[in-house]
Amino acid sequence: MSTIIDISEHQGSINWDLLGAAFNAGELDGVIMRAGYGTATGMQIDAQFRRNRQEAINRGIPRGFYGFAYPNRSSGAVQGQGMAAIIGRLNAGESIWNDMEDEPTYGRRLVASDVNWADDFCNALESALGAKCGIYINSDLLGRFDWSLHVKKDRGLWLANYGANNGTPGAKPSAGEWPFIAIWQYTSRGSIRGIFPLDVNQFDGDRASFQKYGLSGNAPAPVPAPQPSAPAPVPGNGQSYGLGKDVPGYVSSTDAASRKNSNSTAKSGTYFIFNQANGMVNITKTPGVPGYWINPGDNSVEAAPAAPSGNCKVPNATPGYYNAGDAKAGRNAVNTVQAGNYIVFNTFDGMVNVTTKAGVPGSWINPGAAGVSANPAVQTAEIKIPSGANLSSIAAQAGTSVDQIVAWNKGKYPNMTRDYIQAGWVIRVR
Repeated sequence: MSTIIDISEHQGSINWDLLGAAFNAGELDGVIMRAGYGTATGMQIDAQFRRNRQEAINRGIPRGFYGFAYPNRSSGAVQGQGMAAIIGRLNAGESIWNDMEDEPTYGRRLVASDVNWADDFCNALESALGAKCGIYINSDLLGRFDWSLHVKKDRGLWLANYGANNGTPGAKPSAGEWPFIAIWQYTSRGSIRGIFPLDVNQFDGDRASFQKYGLSGNAPAPVPAPQPSAPAPVPGNGQSYGLGKDVPGYVSSTDAASRKNSNSTAKSGTYFIFNQANGMVNITKTPGVPGYWINPGDNSVEAAPAAPSGNCKVPNATPGYYNAGDAKAGRNAVNTVQAGNYIVFNTFDGMVNVTTKAGVPGSWINPGAAGVSANPAVQTAEIKIPSGANLSSIAAQAGTSVDQIVAWNKGKYPNMTRDYIQAGWVIRVR
């Protein structure tokens, strides 16, 4: 039996240190978080989704994502595609769910045709992300409509039935047309380590079984979670390893070497080395715990084109770093910046960020070590936020703080916060 909570921006900036401690103590086994809610053009991202997803990943907590459906706003296919765009790509074990609820606040109750709307939503999401989409409904909706279409497609049932709603499970409800309840939401007044109120759910299985509802396994057929196939860790592991950009992640070093069967994305940031084999590297956020296999060649800087007048010439190949602090200290190099002409993206503390694409962060170098005769001026002060980015990585690349970036851009983007940005925004970083 496992305990799962579901959360959204309505919980605010949730305390993930408490959830991490609860997970390590066996009091919590997984989190399903809202990705967004339906709009006329697709789906609006939940303000806390990016943060919640990354915090769960950082702590190794199994996770799922749900989209709150608004069938009266746009088609199921449009909202399913919108949710897929927010998620971007599933990691192994991450699951997806369609939240179907009556919305009396907006003067609308679901109707029978919304069962087919939900099918369109799930079809679009499944096609885009490659995993089964489960269905969230309450016992009233379960009894009102014929859901056999979803049962036949083996979509798991996430059922809300609170009973006394006193924070503890009561009598387990009927699964209706489904053979069993995958997840039972038994209260909206639960708590975890003082975080209250929380929607708390019961899952009849362990953590690994919960993850089989996600990518690489369709419920209820058991599919083993992918594990690195490399030998025991080699001497020298546990060292830091920096990624200057997002790269494909693989299950094995063989797949990484051949760049085949990528099952995840290793986001830019700082990792630890777990293992090395075949010239490939297994990197992890948790020392001693297997993570992604990556091909180090994917982390290299592109060859530079001829530089516009006034930009930076690097006369000698030199180490590239994730941030200015590492460049100055000469530690945790993430790649090699080859000799050539570059565009200067930024300067900080005597270090220079050089790039081959105007307005896009590149690698930090130490101009003294590279033989650069002068520290050129910053060429640009703005970037266009790429998909999947967060302010922490942008601030590290730019050599500034998250709070400073928010302060510079709050007037232009009033809804920007430390935890909420949108791909496509053009923001000041210097």
